[in-house]
Amino acid sequence: MLHLLLGISAVIITVIIETITIVILLKYLFKAESRGKFGTDLLYDMIILSLIMVILFCGHLIQIAIWGELFVLCGQFDEFSNAFYHSMVNYSSLGYGDIVMTKEWRLLGAMEAVNGILLFGVSAAVFFTVLRDIFQQRINKMRKQL
Repeated sequence: MLHLLLGISAVIITVIIETITIVILLKYLFKAESRGKFGTDLLYDMIILSLIMVILFCGHLIQIAIWGELFVLCGQFDEFSNAFYHSMVNYSSLGYGDIVMTKEWRLLGAMEAVNGILLFGVSAAVFFTVLRDIFQQRINKMRKQL
């Protein structure tokens, strides 16, 4: 039962981090859109999309590190670097299997994989929503020129 509670706690923390990351992005995007260049300047759009990807990636690295630290605290790894590597393999659902946790704690790895799939999906949805908005702005601009 302790394993499940720890896993659920890690999921809640990572969901909060993902939410904070998205709120930061939205705040930045609202500022970008108010400047009037959003969807109208190719270089500006490329910078915005690149920044979004970097920010989302950094958010995922923080979430992976949280899971890795949990693995260390549970006594599954002596070094954070191994725990972080194992966590990244779980979170991304890559599943190499070259480093495994004990039978007692392996449920956490599966929970992290489900968590990673969910949060990668949320990040992809955010990214494609922004991409759609940029395309829509460009289409509106072209329509005005006709």
